[in-house]
Amino acid sequence: ALPCYNWSFFAKSFGDLDNFGTIIFDEPKEENLLSDGNMTGKINGRWMGKWFSGRPLSRDTGDFVTDGASLVLKDGQLVAQYLKLKTNTKYKLTFWLKLEKDSEFNVRFDEHNGYVTMLPRRKLKGPLKWMRQEYIVSTHGKALGKNPYVRFQLHGKKGSECRLNGASLVEVK
Repeated sequence: ALPCYNWSFFAKSFGDLDNFGTIIFDEPKEENLLSDGNMTGKINGRWMGKWFSGRPLSRDTGDFVTDGASLVLKDGQLVAQYLKLKTNTKYKLTFWLKLEKDSEFNVRFDEHNGYVTMLPRRKLKGPLKWMRQEYIVSTHGKALGKNPYVRFQLHGKKGSECRLNGASLVEVK
């Protein structure tokens, strides 16, 4: 018979599985609920993967924080994406934002069941250098509508402009 060895000081015998422990070599990655949050997908008119806008989208490969590109919104343009959410759940929304002079910006988080959260409550006003934004938002107990969504909204007159980069929406456990 071959001898059996164990590496735990707490295990009483080779079959004492509850006291062996666990080795985790890497932190589990959080699942980003936003498709293409890095804003580098192929642009097809007013679509970029699951992102959509009322007007054609554009990208800047020379001004970004992560992943080699930022999405550019101009003249009051918005960009949105439908989400798969759970009721009574907390989510963390993060993204990088650069806002030009005379521009205003906020995010609409719409459960499509009568509950809408505006983030931040007062619009951000430019100019604003690249700044990471982070918000915690909770869904309500009421059943979610057919198409809940997140919408990044640039407000302002002609000449308003912002850049978005590194967007992420993850469930807070």
